[in-house]
Parts: sequence; structure tokens; C-alpha cells
Amino acid sequence: MLNIISPLNLIQHLDNMKPVVIDNFLSPKYFSRVKEIIDSNNFSWRFKKDITWPNDPNDTLYSYGFDYWVIENFQSNNCDIFKILTGFYCELLGATDCSKISKSRVDMVTYSPEKHQHSIHVDEYFPHIASVFYITDSDAETILFDQQCFSYDQYFNNIDLSTLNVVEKIKPKENRLLFFDGSYLHTGCSPSKYKNRIIINTDLVK
Repeated sequence: MLNIISPLNLIQHLDNMKPVVIDNFLSPKYFSRVKEIIDSNNFSWRFKKDITWPNDPNDTLYSYGFDYWVIENFQSNNCDIFKILTGFYCELLGATDCSKISKSRVDMVTYSPEKHQHSIHVDEYFPHIASVFYITDSDAETILFDQQCFSYDQYFNNIDLSTLNVVEKIKPKENRLLFFDGSYLHTGCSPSKYKNRIIINTDLVK
């Protein structure tokens, strides 16, 4: 069963490799400001033909999405949104006892008639904690599976995606934060009952 806990108990659960959800992660006023900026007509979204990775062999009609990179390869792009999210990143690092953020992007997928499931993947092939911070409510769950992946070769040559078992499905909720061991295969969905799903996807290392 999924743990919905306080930040004080987070590190213990992550040490046990259990996915963790924290509701109301940011203060209401700070979260409202973050959402106001990201979920606005002025945010600089960048179209991606496939939101999971370029040239995805599983590309379909609804694989597209929009994103904006804030941190990439351990370096921030020093944009205005990075400055606004500095407090958020400090909270992430403090809650997980991590020292660095390898990458972070704002991510949006939009309506699909049958809740399209995007490609199963891992974000990095080195040890990390993956996090998903939900900016909007939606029906487009994050899905966690029971197998780990540690290399590109393993993913394409030694994992049968048809044999994966679902460990958890986490429903997006405003100001909800999901943490899990990033070596586990996972994916997200496009919503079928909402216009979009907006998250901040961040990977952290010790």
C-alpha cells in the first residue's frame, strides 16, 4: 500500500526502497505562486514529438508533450523559473538528504481519449532518487513497475516489458510530491478527463 507520510519520515522509507507520497509539500502561498507561473498562457513550453525520449520506437499519435528544462546535466539554465523554483529544490534536497540535482524539467501532456500510457523507462542509468511534483489535478497516473534497469543495453536487450507488474499507480493531485528509487521502471499517462497534466520531474543524487 502506498505511503502518504510527512517529510520527517521520508528518508527512512526511501532507504527501504518504498515509493513515498507527500501531500501539501509546499506552503499554500508558495505553491500558488509556482502554479500561477507554470500554468499560465505565458509559460515557454517546448513541443516534443515524444515526451519520453527522442526517436522512441514506441512512438504513437499521443506520445507527444511539452517541456521546459530547468536543470540539465547538473547545471541550471539560470532562467527565471529556476529562480522561482530555488525554494522548491532546497526542500527536495533537504527532504531526501541528497546533495545534487542531476536534472529537472517542467513537463506537460494533454488530453487523450483513452488515457494514453507513455513509454516505460528510467530517467538515469546511475543511482538516483526520482521525484514527480504535481502542479495540477488530473486522472493521468504515474505508474511504477517491479523491475529495475541499470543500463541502456539492459533496457533494450534484457527486459521484457510485457512481464512487468504494476507496483503502484499514483494519481496527480495539486502540491503532491512522489519520491521513489529511480532505478525502477516507470511511466506516466495523458489524461482522458482533464485538458492536461503538469508536473515537475526532478532526479536527485546523494
